[in-house]
Amino acid sequence: MRNNKLYLEEMMKFQKSFNRRPSNSSSAILLFRNYLTYLEKCEKKLGKNLEPIQRKDFHNLLADLDLMDKIKSFDNFSKDLTTVQLETFPTGRFYDRYFVYLYILWETFKNEKELRDLSNINPYIFVIKILERSNNIFIYSNQFNIGHITFNNFNKYEGYVLPSLDDKFLDYIDKSFSDIPNQDETNRLWEEFQKM
Repeated sequence: MRNNKLYLEEMMKFQKSFNRRPSNSSSAILLFRNYLTYLEKCEKKLGKNLEPIQRKDFHNLLADLDLMDKIKSFDNFSKDLTTVQLETFPTGRFYDRYFVYLYILWETFKNEKELRDLSNINPYIFVIKILERSNNIFIYSNQFNIGHITFNNFNKYEGYVLPSLDDKFLDYIDKSFSDIPNQDETNRLWEEFQKM
């Protein structure tokens, strides 16, 4: 793999910065909505559609940019997790480890022209935030589940944007809503939060 040193540095950086913390799932669903909005923008730039989102390979934007010859396989990445003593993330029907893989690869290659042209931020930061907030992402009966909430209506959340990824704001959402707020409610919570 080209950039192997940088890849290992990114793995170590991730290991030091990743911090699980208990959380309600309201903010996790909002983060996943935001991720899908961002992913859809990237996929449209690549001339693709947002379906079938349940397939893991659909989420790999680096494969769509023909960067696969430069990167480690998912299997090799899984072996590397043991080497750097990074927390074990579930796999199989769980997407946790796969999203960590994509996040680290994006960080490794973020200075490549193809990635800079596609996005100015790492689109996988949203799902990493979900994992940090102690929620697994998995498929059950062909539907996404974030923690204990089934996420199955993709069109309902099209275009959703979180005003901030600040953990204190996400905590405020969790304290304010037991259900999942829509875009208008989220914007109102952001206004309230900024005044605190």
